[in-house]
Amino acid sequence: MALDDRRLSAAGDGQPTRRAPAAFHQVLIILFGTLFLASGDDSLEDRVEDALPEGERRERALEVVERMEDHAEEELRLFVRWHEGFYDMIEGGERAPEAIRSAVTELMDGANDFDRRSVDLIMELREQVEPDEWTGLFGD
Repeated sequence: MALDDRRLSAAGDGQPTRRAPAAFHQVLIILFGTLFLASGDDSLEDRVEDALPEGERRERALEVVERMEDHAEEELRLFVRWHEGFYDMIEGGERAPEAIRSAVTELMDGANDFDRRSVDLIMELREQVEPDEWTGLFGD
């Protein structure tokens, strides 16, 4: 099977399916990784370890970072499942405007939930760091 024909399974097992092209999923992974607090070559975990002194605050901040990463990974899995379901719906012949509108509304609601939870986690991280440390993590 050619690389362009590979598909990502919603189960996350990397097995080919008949759904969306792997390139689509690769773009999503790059997008989430780049937009979700990316800064330079260091991971957010590395930057927290560098910016915060050892101690309780640093440990709490690292716990938040772990939850942020888990949140982004879970959201990506959910989006892949939604996308595959949408392809199934279209391939199955369902093209009624109401069905498409409902599916897109579901996607947008999920994106809004992701945004809200992401902001909550960012604010939770912000509570663990001093202003100068925050600048060290993310710049100006």
